[in-house]
Amino acid sequence: MTQEQYIIRRKLNILELGEKLGNITLACKRLGVIVGSITMTLKKLLESLALKVY
Repeated sequence: MTQEQYIIRRKLNILELGEKLGNITLACKRLGVIVGSITMTLKKLLESLALKVY
């Protein structure tokens, strides 16, 4: 597994746990991830899908 694949898998794990818990912030805390790092990732993803982010 490359470093890029590892990072992607880690982010997917956060999103999957967030969906299960119903709370991304709690998922980040449980996995020891800074909340801002995942929110920036989500914002970039939504922008790439041409969705406006407020």
